[in-house]
Order: sequence, then structure tokens, then C-alpha cells
Amino acid sequence: MKTSCASRLLGWAWLVVLSVVLMGSRCGGVEAVPSDMWRRDVAPPFDYGLYSDAQGRLVGESSGVLLVHRSGHLERVYADAQAGDARARTLLSQLEVATEAAGVELADKALGLGC
Repeated sequence: MKTSCASRLLGWAWLVVLSVVLMGSRCGGVEAVPSDMWRRDVAPPFDYGLYSDAQGRLVGESSGVLLVHRSGHLERVYADAQAGDARARTLLSQLEVATEAAGVELADKALGLGC
């Protein structure tokens, strides 16, 4: 019971970190998603096609950010990945790589090395 609770808590913590880093990581670059877009965004019914191709590769410049913003959709992908779905695992893997890159970018900015 404790292991399941700790695993679930760790999963939620990971989703929160992912959300914060991906949504606030850009500084006006091509991949930036304007905050007004988030405010007026109404999530459509979940469909992997909104975010990825059949193999789980992200499609579009803002699909990863939108997935993170739409927490219900992100939770679905996370649950599917935990259940072994290959498409969901590929999608999450890409988000992890993007999160790491965004974290490095934010750290560089904090040190005055970015824009």
C-alpha cells in the first residue's frame, strides 16, 4: 500500500514539474505558446492524434505544451504509459527530453546566459 501511494505521489510530482518547466520555458522563441492561448483553450475530447503520430512522435510546434496544459489528457497519457502502451511511452519520453532541455535553458537564463 505504501509503495503504491509513494509511486502515485512521485508520478504527480513529476507531472507538476513537467507542467511548470514546459509551460514557462520559452522566451519568445518559435516554440512559445502565448498565455492567452492557454486561458481560452478548451480541451477537446482526448485523442492521441491531437499530440502525436501513430508511433507517438510529437506533431506540431505546440503539441507538447498543450498536452501538458491539458492536465486530464496528460494524466491519461501517463496512465497509459504506466500500463505499457508504447505510443504513450514514446510521447512521455519526448516530453522528458524537452523538460530536461527546458530546465537547462532556464538554468542558463538564471545565470544570465540566456535572453
